[in-house]
Amino acid sequence: MASDPVAAAPPLGSPGGTTDLLQTWEDYLLSDVLGVSISARVSRVKESVHMAGLEQELRDELSENGGEGVQLTKGGLLDRVLVTRISSYPPSGGVVQYLLRSYDAAKRAASTPLRGKQAAKEETRQEALGVARAAIVTYFHLTATNPGIWASDAEVDGMEAFVTALQNPGIGLPRGFVEHLVRHLMENEELGSFVGVLMDVIADKIAEPGQDLTGVNLALANLCAQKDIAREMAATHHFQLSENVTGATLFSDTLLGKLFFHNIPREAFVLDNGSNLVASQADPELARPGDMQQLDRILRQQRVVAENGSAALHGLVRTMLKEPTLRDAVLNWMGRACDLNMDKLKTAVAHGMSEANVSPDLCMLSMLRLLLKLCEPFSALDSPKGAKLAAKVDLAFMTSGLRFSVAKDDRLALSGEKLDRWLDERNLARIQQFQAREEAEREAKAGSGAPGTPGGAGADDGKSFGTVSEFFGLTSRVAHLTVNPILSRYRHVHRVIERMQDELKKRKQAAAGGGMNAAMHTMAIATLTAKLQEHVLWSLQMNALLFNPDLVTPLLDFMRLQAYSICAAAAREAGQPGPHVASIPLPPPPDDSLVAALPDHVVEDVTEVLTFGSHVHVNPRTHRGLVDEMSRDAKEDFLQLIVVFGGAPKHVRNPYLRARLIEALAIGLTPTDEKRRGGHAELAAIFEASPLAAAHLAPMLLRFFVDIEFTGSHTQFYDKFRYRRLAGSILEFLWDMAPYRATLVEASRDVEFFVGFVNMIVNDTIYHMDEALTQIKKVKDLQTRLADATHDWGNPAEMRRERDEQLLEQTTNHAKSELEQANGLTHMLSYLSAEPAVREPFMTDDMRSRIAEMLNYFLLHLTGPRQTDLRINNMEELDFRPDEMLAKLATIYANFSANDGFAASVASDQRSYNPAYFSKAVRVLRRTGKVSQDVVDRFEAFATAADAEAQRLAAEEEDLGEVPEEFLDPLTYELMRDPVRLPTSNVTMDRANIKRHLLSDHTDPFNRQHLTIDMLEDDVELKAKIDAWIAAQKAKSGAGGAPPAPADDAMDVAPPEPPAEG
Repeated sequence: MASDPVAAAPPLGSPGGTTDLLQTWEDYLLSDVLGVSISARVSRVKESVHMAGLEQELRDELSENGGEGVQLTKGGLLDRVLVTRISSYPPSGGVVQYLLRSYDAAKRAASTPLRGKQAAKEETRQEALGVARAAIVTYFHLTATNPGIWASDAEVDGMEAFVTALQNPGIGLPRGFVEHLVRHLMENEELGSFVGVLMDVIADKIAEPGQDLTGVNLALANLCAQKDIAREMAATHHFQLSENVTGATLFSDTLLGKLFFHNIPREAFVLDNGSNLVASQADPELARPGDMQQLDRILRQQRVVAENGSAALHGLVRTMLKEPTLRDAVLNWMGRACDLNMDKLKTAVAHGMSEANVSPDLCMLSMLRLLLKLCEPFSALDSPKGAKLAAKVDLAFMTSGLRFSVAKDDRLALSGEKLDRWLDERNLARIQQFQAREEAEREAKAGSGAPGTPGGAGADDGKSFGTVSEFFGLTSRVAHLTVNPILSRYRHVHRVIERMQDELKKRKQAAAGGGMNAAMHTMAIATLTAKLQEHVLWSLQMNALLFNPDLVTPLLDFMRLQAYSICAAAAREAGQPGPHVASIPLPPPPDDSLVAALPDHVVEDVTEVLTFGSHVHVNPRTHRGLVDEMSRDAKEDFLQLIVVFGGAPKHVRNPYLRARLIEALAIGLTPTDEKRRGGHAELAAIFEASPLAAAHLAPMLLRFFVDIEFTGSHTQFYDKFRYRRLAGSILEFLWDMAPYRATLVEASRDVEFFVGFVNMIVNDTIYHMDEALTQIKKVKDLQTRLADATHDWGNPAEMRRERDEQLLEQTTNHAKSELEQANGLTHMLSYLSAEPAVREPFMTDDMRSRIAEMLNYFLLHLTGPRQTDLRINNMEELDFRPDEMLAKLATIYANFSANDGFAASVASDQRSYNPAYFSKAVRVLRRTGKVSQDVVDRFEAFATAADAEAQRLAAEEEDLGEVPEEFLDPLTYELMRDPVRLPTSNVTMDRANIKRHLLSDHTDPFNRQHLTIDMLEDDVELKAKIDAWIAAQKAKSGAGGAPPAPADDAMDVAPPEPPAEG
C-alpha cells in the first residue's frame, strides 16, 4: 500500500495533458490532499495510493453512459474517492488522523495557487479543494460519532483520536478545522449531540484521580475557544445536573467534577524502603528514625502537586467563563455543589460518624482553592486596584438564592421563630430569661423598626450580579462548607486517634500475655488498626492540603475581604460615608436591612479562619502564625468587624456568634500565647491606632462577660468559662494601654453595670478555685494510693492500678485547667483592684461581703488546717504555686483595705474568717518574698483591723440575742437589714441576698419565674419592725464586753463549704 500524501509534488501539468479520466491537476490534487490517485502514472510519480478498482468502475460507467468524462467536483466523485480510500485502503494511524492530515494538506494546497499556463484553472481548483475539505469534515463527523465504522490499525480512533488532537493543537489539529466542523454540525443541527458525545469521551479519559490532566485541560480550553461549542457544552449533563446527582457522585460522574477531583492515596506515604508512614503514624511502635523528615517531604510534594493542578484548572475555568452560557453553567454547577453538601454542616456527618451523600473533603478543598484564585484580584485589598475591585462586591448576592439555596440559612439578625429553634428546650428557665431580655430590648427600641425575618435584601430574584459578586458569594459558601466541617472533624479525629492508640496498646499487651482471649484480641487488633489507619490517612491528607500556607494565606485574604465588605455595608446602612464604620453603636437595622439578612456564616467563617490562621506557620520555628504575618491594614479590618459586631446584639442575634468574635480577637489578634509575646508592641500599636476600638472594645468585653451567662443554651454553664477566659486575656492585654485603661475606668463609673461584671468574676473565681482545690485533693489521694508499694498487686489489683493511673492523669489535667482559670481571674482582680478609680464597684454593699467571703475561703485553704491536702508530688505539672497564689490574695486584700467597710465584711464572714490564718499568711509572705514589703505591711495592718472588727461584731451579735424568725432571711437565716418582697412568689428576702442571686440568675429562687432587680418591692412595714427591734435590743443590752480572741488551735476546725455564688 502506498504512503499518505507527501509534502512536495511536481508542478501540476508537467507530465502534460490529462489522464483518461481526470485532468492531471485534478489527479495531482487527489494525491496531494488525500494521498490517492485514479491514475497509475500519477500514482507512481506522487507515490500515492492507486485506486485501480475505482478507476475501473469509473471507466465502466463512462462506457455505459457516455458523456464528457469525469470531473473531480461533480457527481460526488470526491465522496467516492474518500470512502474508497477509508474503507478499501485503511490509512495507517487511524481514520481520524488521516482525515485531519488530509484537511491540513487541503489548506496548504489552497495557499499555493496555480501559476503560468495553469492559472486559468485556479478557480476550479479552489472549488475542488473546498469540496474536498467539506467531504473530509463530513466523514470526520461520521467517523467520530460512529466508532468502529471503519477498519483501523490505530490504538485509538474516532472521537478519542479527536480529543488527542485537541490536546496537541499545534501538531495534530489543522488550523481552521474546528471552525469548519462547527459550521458543518450546525448546518446539520447536530452540534449538540456531537458535543455531548465529545464531553463523555473527555470525561472517560480521566480514568483515575490524580492523573496528569494537562492534556485534558488543553483540549477543553481549545473547545471553549469556540463559542458555539462552549454553549453546547453548557447544555450537557456534565453541567446541567440531574435530580439524581448527589454530593457523593458529583465529583465522579461529571466532567467538571472530575477536573476538581483530588486525592492523596495511601501509596503516596509508602517510602522506597517499604516503610509505611500511615502505619507508623497510627502505631508509634512501627516508627523509624527519620520518618518525620520523610513525612514532611511528602507533604510538601503533595502541596506542589495540588498547586500545579489548581493553576492549570484555574486557566481552564477562566476560559470557560468567557462564554456567557458556559459561564452560567459552571457557576450553577458550583452552586449546586454547595446545595448537595449542606449535610456537611451536621456534626455527625462532618465527624464521619454518619453516612451522607456528600463530596470528599479533598474535592471540596480543590474547588475552594480554585475559587480563591478567581478572587485574588479583588481580595488584594492592600493594592489600589484590588480595593477598587472589592468595592464591586454586592453582598445581596448572598441573600438572592441565585446560584445556591438560601432557604435554610440562619441570618445575622435571627427572627423570633429561628431563635426559638436555636434555643434548647432542655433548659426552659434559661430560655425564658433570654426571651425576656430580648423582649426588653424590643420595647426599649420603641418602634424603631427592627426586622422580623430579614430578607428584603434578597427579595429581588431578577437582579443580576457582576462577576466579582458571584465569585465572592460562591467562595464564601464553599469556604463555609469546607473549612469549618474539616476543622471540626480534624479536632474530633485527633481525639479519636489518641483513644484508639491507647486501646491498641492495651490490646497488644493483652494478646502478648496469651490465654484464652489472645485470639480475640488479635482479631480486634486487626480491625482497630485498619480503622485507625483510615483516620490517620485522612489527617495526613488534611495536613498536606488544608494546613498549607499557600491555601491559608489567600483564605485569610478572602476572609479579610468578607469582614471589610460587611463593615462597609453596615456603614452605608448607618448613613456613614464608609467603607469603614466611623461610629458605633450602629442604629437598629431597618426592615430591609441587607446586613441583618446576611447568612450568619459570613461572620462565623471569619472567626474560624482567623483563629485557624493564627496556628498555621510558614516557619514553625518562629512561632508566628500566618495572621501575625498579615499587614497592619488587614489586622485593622478584622479588628473593625469584631468591635462593630461583637457588642451588637441587634445585628448579630446569636450570642454564641458574638462569643466567637471574642474568641477570634483573643486568639488571632492579641498576644495571649507566651510564644507570641514578641509581637506585643506591633499589635498594641494597631489597637492604639483605632479610635473605635479604644472607645468601645473594653466596655463591650465587660458586657460580654455578663451576657454570656444568659444564652439559653443547655451548654451555657461550661461554654461561658472558656469565653470569659478569652475575654479576660484580652482585657489584660488592653489594661497596659492608656486609652483602654481610661475607657475601663470610665466604664466602672456606671456602678450598676460594672457590678454585674464584678459579680461574674467573683462567681467564676469561686467555682474554678474550689474545683481546683477539690481536684488537687483527689490527685493527692491517688498519688498516695499508687505509692503504696506494700499492696498485693494481684491481677485484679493491677487492673485497679491501671484505672487509678488513668484517673490520676485525667484528674491532673482537670486540676491544671481549673487552676489556669482561677489564676487568670485572681490576676484580673489583682490589677483591677490596684486602680483606685475602679475599686468602688467592688466595694458596693452588694459585692463587698462576697469578695470578702471568697478571699477568706481561699486563704483558709492556703494557710488553714487543710493546707496539707495541697502538698502533692510534681506540683509543677499542674502549674500549682501556692506561694504565688497566696501573694496574689494578699495583694487583693491590701488593695481593698483602703475601703472603710471591707475589714468589717471580712470579719463578719463566720464560715471562713480566722485571724490565725492571716498571721500565718504574713509569716509565709515575709519568708518567700513573693510580694513587695509595702504589700506585706498593708496586708498585716489590714489583718489587725479585721481582728478588731471581728471583736466588735461579736459583741454586737451578743447584744441582739435571738432573732425572731420573721426577721430572718428564708435562704441564709440571717437577720434582714433591708427586706424586699419578690412579686413573683410573694416571699420576703434581704435585699443584699436577693440582689446577689439576681446578678447571676434572673429567676425567682422559689419558683424559677423570671425576676429582675428592678421588680423588687420594698417591704417598708417589715423594715420598720426590724429597725425598732434592733434599737430595743441595743437599748436593753447596754455596751457589753468584747469576746476573747480565738485560741491558736482554732486552725484545727474543719473548713467550711465554699461561699455561695451570686
